[in-house]
Amino acid sequence: MWKLSSLGLIVSMMCWEFNKLSGNNDREALRDYNGELLKRVNGGRIGLLGNVSTQPLEEGDATTPSAEFTTSTLAPDRLRLRDLIGRSQVQYIDYKVEYGLRYDPAVFANKFKRLPQQAHEQPQLSTSPPVQVIGPPTFQNTTPTTATVESDNVTTLFGSDEESKSTEPPPTFNASIIISENVMRPPTGVESTFEQLGDRLRTLLLNSFEPNSTESRVIEKLKSPLSVFSLFNVIKFENRPCIARREQLATFYGICYHEMECSQLGGVPMDHCAGGFGVCCVFQLGCNDQTAQNISYFQSPGYPTALRTKLTCTFTVTLRWNVRQVLLEFIFFEMGPPADGNCLGDQLIITVQNGYMKYPVLCGINSGQHFYIQVDRDYSHSLHLTAVSNSNEPKAFNIRITQLTSREAPEGCLQFYTGINGYIKSFNYDDHSVVVTERKPSYLNNLNYAICIRRAPNFCAVTFENIGDGGEDNQFQLVNLDEDGDSLVRPGTAGVEIYNCPDDFIAINYLRLCGERLNDGATTEDYTRNSPVTDDSGGPLVVGVRSNDATVGRGFKLRYRQDICQKG
Repeated sequence: MWKLSSLGLIVSMMCWEFNKLSGNNDREALRDYNGELLKRVNGGRIGLLGNVSTQPLEEGDATTPSAEFTTSTLAPDRLRLRDLIGRSQVQYIDYKVEYGLRYDPAVFANKFKRLPQQAHEQPQLSTSPPVQVIGPPTFQNTTPTTATVESDNVTTLFGSDEESKSTEPPPTFNASIIISENVMRPPTGVESTFEQLGDRLRTLLLNSFEPNSTESRVIEKLKSPLSVFSLFNVIKFENRPCIARREQLATFYGICYHEMECSQLGGVPMDHCAGGFGVCCVFQLGCNDQTAQNISYFQSPGYPTALRTKLTCTFTVTLRWNVRQVLLEFIFFEMGPPADGNCLGDQLIITVQNGYMKYPVLCGINSGQHFYIQVDRDYSHSLHLTAVSNSNEPKAFNIRITQLTSREAPEGCLQFYTGINGYIKSFNYDDHSVVVTERKPSYLNNLNYAICIRRAPNFCAVTFENIGDGGEDNQFQLVNLDEDGDSLVRPGTAGVEIYNCPDDFIAINYLRLCGERLNDGATTEDYTRNSPVTDDSGGPLVVGVRSNDATVGRGFKLRYRQDICQKG
């Protein structure tokens, strides 16, 4: 991701510089310095005059250019260039002014090492066939004519009409020394732009770390979402789930977005992600809102402040095309209690469009509980959560909704636990609250669901105990009555199987358990005591929960631990 971020930064700066430069290069023109550099456009090509100059040699030397072709008018910088490459041949190109950084005199000098020669000696000629070149005119002659050298290394020279009509054989010089580096063309506008861009980009990068510098302000402007060449128009990152942590507050889950996108989508930026280029966007929504985000929160009005008025509130989640399950996590949930197991005054109703499963209607205290909602993508396209309250008693809830593209819980499991150990408990079991003032802990009527536990590798069984956090016994109560209204299980004892537990029970290892103690008789037959219950059956680890529409009790809170397989 850091590599992608660095690449995006460089590309953005290149775009900024290119936009700044591109408008000037189209008007770039070649200038003629003292008549030494001539240009001619012929069929889209530009020919450059290579100035040729030699030291005065013996009179009448056929290989020496005209003595009238002197260097007296060369500018000082041209003389320095001539000294670098030797006095026998000079080709001047003003590389810094006209053509950018396309010509290096030091490299050129290496190509043209000065030939050793004495004052009385002729220059050594190449064995390659000489190329006939029309002698150049003096610079005082203003009537231009041209003569060309027909060779792979093409150089275009200019002369006068009078000298071109001369019958004298033209002087020759060895053209084999002139190699391809001599013949240069002016760069195109795009090439010049990128050459200048290289210099400016280096300056921008080197000076961007200086505080209050122009370059550092440019970087900040590029990072702004309002910039045309914003970094986030170049840097792309996947909108993955992220975790936002705040001081002394609960941990929030969100989606990684750019800050401007988060604001446009109605989210709240709570932390950084994507290497600092994104924010962890948390979608805290409420009544009559609708969302299609993978992770969102449905909160009571004014949360975390308790609501003390009547409430009718609906929240809709548009299910994505690839969703297979939806996880509802009750981060905080306190509403009015049930009446004899029925949620009458306060309710949370969960429905899935065209869903075939019925989910419990919740009320009371259910913080820490969760649901797995099964989704049939052929028919289900939305999830609806409706909160209703007919009282002015305080209430508050915060529910996290996560759309899952793959199934986490096995089919038919309303709750699913993945730890090696933990607790399972019935709805509205807790007897302590933060918001509500009226508490009636009891399980609910008309329940029929499964609690599933993922079997860990190399673990062959799971053991359930009716033990609290401090080692004390939890209250366990699942009530069954006969036709006369009497309990089918003696008070203070455990009930087992269908005779004692026809209606309200939990099923562990295919055995119904109820009453006021947890004991299946496998460890002790004293049913007045709580005793561990072990499920060592093969297949999924499932606890079934069932209740009718009549009398209810406190419910259950059981600690479970998975047991490692024993050898032999």
